Amino acid sequence: SASASPESGERLGAAVESLDHMGALVEQMLFLARAEDPATALSLDSLDLSLTLSEAVRPFEPLAEERGLELLVLAPGGLTLRADPILLRRALHNLLANALRHTHEGTISLTAGEQDGAIWIEVRDTGEGIPPGLLPRLGQRFLRGDESRDRASGGTGLGLAIVQSILRLHGGRLEVASEPGKGTRARLVFPRDREG
Repeated sequence: SASASPESGERLGAAVESLDHMGALVEQMLFLARAEDPATALSLDSLDLSLTLSEAVRPFEPLAEERGLELLVLAPGGLTLRADPILLRRALHNLLANALRHTHEGTISLTAGEQDGAIWIEVRDTGEGIPPGLLPRLGQRFLRGDESRDRASGGTGLGLAIVQSILRLHGGRLEVASEPGKGTRARLVFPRDREG
């Protein structure tokens, strides 16, 4: 039988990728809907942040290395956070994926610390930054800084909306600061002592 042409193979690959993308999009929408339900149960654990951060960057290490980016992790030993491990990992993965998508040289760092009775985790990059006009609207669903670029790199604009939902569930907040051409800093802030 005639073998499939390379073109048809590429088209099939693109179709499968598109289906995967749609599946991920639907899953993200369902997550956001669930996260807005106050009854959403958190499964809180006491997490060692040094270990949690090291584990969070592991899936991104090969891509960072391939692109010649430095991936740094720094959290003081003994710093713990009561959080839902799966949701926290998801928030960190979304921020790290964003940082990798928009950083073409330099460093991406994941750090944690304690300040004013709160625990913070920060993803900082030396990427292209976010235009000032977009900063106040970050976290709105489907908002994308550059439609064509994000579509090409698989962005749905839901990443930050999901991070914000996860933080709301933990009683925390997301702070984003950015300078075009210099980089972006996304900080997750968790209250130290929460009821429940």
